[in-house]
Amino acid sequence: MRRIIKDFFKGLLFVVPLVSTIYLIWLPMTKIDSLVDAKYPGLGLVIVLVSIWAIGVVASNKLGSKLFDLFERILESVPMFALLYSTIKDLIAAFVGEKRKFDQPVVVDLMPNEGIQGLGFITRSSFEEVELEGLVAVYLPQSYNIAGNLLLLPRDRVRPLKMDSGKLMTLIMSGGIAGSRKQASKASE
Repeated sequence: MRRIIKDFFKGLLFVVPLVSTIYLIWLPMTKIDSLVDAKYPGLGLVIVLVSIWAIGVVASNKLGSKLFDLFERILESVPMFALLYSTIKDLIAAFVGEKRKFDQPVVVDLMPNEGIQGLGFITRSSFEEVELEGLVAVYLPQSYNIAGNLLLLPRDRVRPLKMDSGKLMTLIMSGGIAGSRKQASKASE
């Protein structure tokens, strides 16, 4: 009986992540397909990706850039829309824009006397204009969540990490377990 239960859970560990991953890819694709009334699965996603690329091409030339800037100024003059639009734009730009913000991974001494530390990213290194000299802004993403906390800390409690930003974000978002299989297999060798 123990063997049957053990094999069942081993199968569960394989099937649930596989089915969940397929579902999480399939669901947005079908939603996008229905938005553009695509007759073939995945065609909607292709149409959306090509459209985004084409808009990027237009926005990259001088005339297109000026038109997009004008359009953005109009959008940003609408009070509630401006708040949402600028916040979302800044968030996207922090990850994929030319001025990425999550490119300085750090470890933070949250409680130095207790040895409690956190992992995050410096998002701003200066606050002189609001008379908060010597502080840096550190964003600490939360595990299994898209939320996080912004902390203002003295510079001496923040140490840079020699780690790829994407790998650090994966480590944080996974609750520290990302890459643990590789480490476990190395330890068993």
